[in-house]
Amino acid sequence: MPAVRGRSTLAAGRRPAMIVCLCVVAVALMPGRQVAAAEALAARVAADYSIAYAGIDIGNFQFRSKIEGSSYELRSRSRVKLLFGVFKWGSGSLTEGEIGAEAAPKSFSFDYQIKEKRKSNRVRFRGGHAVAVENEPRVRYTNEHVPLQPKHLKGVVDPMTAIMELTRGGQRNPCRRSAEIFDGKRRFRLELSPKGRQVINETKSGQPRFGYVCRISYTPIAGHKKSKQVARLARSRDLEIVLRPVPSANIVVPYKILVPTGFGTVSITADSVAIINSRNQKIAMRY
Repeated sequence: MPAVRGRSTLAAGRRPAMIVCLCVVAVALMPGRQVAAAEALAARVAADYSIAYAGIDIGNFQFRSKIEGSSYELRSRSRVKLLFGVFKWGSGSLTEGEIGAEAAPKSFSFDYQIKEKRKSNRVRFRGGHAVAVENEPRVRYTNEHVPLQPKHLKGVVDPMTAIMELTRGGQRNPCRRSAEIFDGKRRFRLELSPKGRQVINETKSGQPRFGYVCRISYTPIAGHKKSKQVARLARSRDLEIVLRPVPSANIVVPYKILVPTGFGTVSITADSVAIINSRNQKIAMRY
């Protein structure tokens, strides 16, 4: 098993950060490892989202993807402020990989800051497995954690690669998908199931004005702390994601994500999405 360095315990006051992390990862639901040829995927995607907690605007999330030839690069940034700025969270991630018969991540980095404390996760992948993990500061798993074993690092992708794989279209209903994800500390599974449709109020792009509403099932597998909050999320039937089809780019994009908590619902809602499709045509959506 690769050496794992870092710390994974979240104090009670930092729980909103874990919820936001789950929201970000919730968009990372892929339709299986097989993907279309690189030239059939959107060359560039730029999506900006607003984050709200209990109906109050608390931050933003940005996603950027770029595909050139058989290589891809994925970036994200998020900023969150709670309690009039008393709690601050910021993060940035970078994934690099190659697209052949499968999307294969090579490296994933996730840097984040809680108040003045800076932390990071680094993962290297080879052949669909996580082969090296480095976290700063050092992870200290305890008896309160579900042990992370070598088998949990096999057959996984990073969250950002999963976001890119979501951009593949070609399905009548995208709400039948699952992902095996390792984020540098935890291994978990996310599964989608159909729940209905939702009208989307956006008319200028020429794309369909509806989204598929999918229920999200979250299954923690290893590396997580045994807590009531994790158990509550695993039992929840109220986690949702709305996926909007964009036929002219042959993709679907996340429009809204809802994650209930004991004190209110965290939501991530699209403000704008810009796409350069495989024919070098630009598609712009604003909400």
